[in-house]
Amino acid sequence: MNDEKESPDQQNADFDILYKARPALDLMDKFTQAYTPGCELAVDEAMTGFKGRFFLKHYLLGKPTKWGIKAWGLADSSNGYILKCDIYKGKKNRQQDLLLGEQVVLQLTENFWGKWHHIYLDKFFSSTNLMKMLLEQETYSCGTTRANRKHWPTEFRKPTVLKLKKGESRKMQHEDVTGGSVARQTCCSPPFYKFRSPD
Repeated sequence: MNDEKESPDQQNADFDILYKARPALDLMDKFTQAYTPGCELAVDEAMTGFKGRFFLKHYLLGKPTKWGIKAWGLADSSNGYILKCDIYKGKKNRQQDLLLGEQVVLQLTENFWGKWHHIYLDKFFSSTNLMKMLLEQETYSCGTTRANRKHWPTEFRKPTVLKLKKGESRKMQHEDVTGGSVARQTCCSPPFYKFRSPD
């Protein structure tokens, strides 16, 4: 941990609010120097349980750990090994031209571009815009999505209207993006995005 006595000026615009814990967080960036992940990677959020007083503490309804510090992580899908982790520091660090989920994925995966990794996402992160940006960086992606996402086909905005039977699916192709909905049990699974291979 950093010495609090040597902490930089908190009024500085570039002040790191995680200054004291930065050495431990930066240590994770060195993990990939000794470990080569497989082809399939996953991005997801996590909560570090904490009920004390801290301005970065969040409450997430419906999560096993409801109170704590929210973090984003990139992991090797084959074994769950964490490759990169970033603490959510609030909206002031947002890039205005990107959705929060898009920004998170791009920051976490940047060091793995150009190797045709397959990135798996859930509906919070995925969008057609993000997947196109990843493909431009020679990275495939696949994930569920929210039916009201921008550029999502109107036919898939209400999956129940498709009247799919159990095991049936429907998909649509636009350029390199495949969108689809799959029926399971008595309802439809979340719609999904997928990039097809150039082959």
